Amino acid sequence: MIHFPRSSRTKNTRKQSFVKVSASAVIVIVLLFLLIPQIWPEKLWADDLKEYIYMDGKLVAVETGADTCGSLSISATSKSFAASAGTGSVGVTAVADCTWTASSNVSWVTVTSGAGGIGNGTMNYSVGVNNGDERSGTITIAGKTFYVYQALSCYGRIQSCMDEINCAATCEANMPPNCLSAGGICMDWYNGCVASCQADAQYTCNSLCQ
Repeated sequence: MIHFPRSSRTKNTRKQSFVKVSASAVIVIVLLFLLIPQIWPEKLWADDLKEYIYMDGKLVAVETGADTCGSLSISATSKSFAASAGTGSVGVTAVADCTWTASSNVSWVTVTSGAGGIGNGTMNYSVGVNNGDERSGTITIAGKTFYVYQALSCYGRIQSCMDEINCAATCEANMPPNCLSAGGICMDWYNGCVASCQADAQYTCNSLCQ
């Protein structure tokens, strides 16, 4: 019986196919590794104890709830601002493997950088212009609360000053006796008193913003 050797061409074809498949698999794995952080949200999933996020290109587990980093501390617990816009920063001191996050709880305070870190770090934030009454807000940093206070605006200070003077009540209290008539008041005198009082009050209150 004569035996014919297997064709080397068949072996080479199979080997080339295997190499192509292996190369394709490697390319797919590399692409998935590079693209997943881009196409998935920053927060990937969470369980009862941890929440997994991408930070500096790495997948890290963040402990949820209150401060779980033991001795973690922040450099300050509050800061006050004038009505104008402003910026501030808070230092975070933590052990090397402690992962923490920071977020604002009000719309007029924005965390501009340092919204998370591992170990020591700095959280920077900005405060918007206040056009109304005095206000307060908070930033949560690794379960700790940082308070932000902002003074009322110039308009708010003027309005509060005017309300305190209360020209209507002042003029009624100082109305001449002869202006009483059937329970009413002399409207001309009263209107003139109020107008004069408000002009003086406006001058006085405007000086608060100079």
